[in-house]
Amino acid sequence: MNLARRLRFIVLLFISFTVYHNHVSGQDRYVLSRLGGEIEFDGISNEPAWDSIKPLPLIMFHPVYGVEPTEETEIRIAYDNSYLYMGAICRDSQPDKIKIQFRRDDWNYGVDWVGLIMDTFNDRENTVVFATSPSGGRTDVAFSNDAANLMLDMNMSWNTYWDVKSKTDDTGWYAEMRIPFSSLRFKDSDGDVVMGLSAWRYISNTSESYVYPRVDIKHGFWGVFKASQTQEILIRGVESKNPSILHLTFWEV
Repeated sequence: MNLARRLRFIVLLFISFTVYHNHVSGQDRYVLSRLGGEIEFDGISNEPAWDSIKPLPLIMFHPVYGVEPTEETEIRIAYDNSYLYMGAICRDSQPDKIKIQFRRDDWNYGVDWVGLIMDTFNDRENTVVFATSPSGGRTDVAFSNDAANLMLDMNMSWNTYWDVKSKTDDTGWYAEMRIPFSSLRFKDSDGDVVMGLSAWRYISNTSESYVYPRVDIKHGFWGVFKASQTQEILIRGVESKNPSILHLTFWEV
């Protein structure tokens, strides 16, 4: 590891420790940034509007807990009046071994993934998951009871309207998610919304997973999906809306 990369990781790890401490002690919230310009929703987050959005400080969750991710990974979260966005850059030193999802809601770990876990009511009990693979396939899942019992608490039938696009090249793959606020249930207080959020990447070839925030290893592999392990975030200037007829019609087609 070169010196510049090592210093960068130390800084990101410090930020991760600080945010995690504040999260569990209830002191601070991670304030999401609003996009400052237009983006082209094409799978690659390379517009100037993305440049001011800092990537989340990911750490490796498995197989070596707490170390720097082996593969360069940048996950950015932002929003505008209508959507929550995720932009992901997933470098891979062995791009020929990337595996893709073929069917919607094809939830398995023989596929490369990147995704968001959201506790939209910040109740520390329930989460919804939005995940995609390099094919741009969509998987959405709901967990209840803080994912205490996967056989009982995972709802694969949960679906809502959202978009994703992805691209691949000889350095890895890229993805952009666009989740309408009208597809999420949450409470706002004068336009301020507090939710829980986690992000993760999974590399099927090496069985590596990277997470934000620092999830307690005692919860095991599925701890990433626990509402109690999400980072509290603050979104300003949005309101809860009922799903539109357009969204429902598009989803059913």
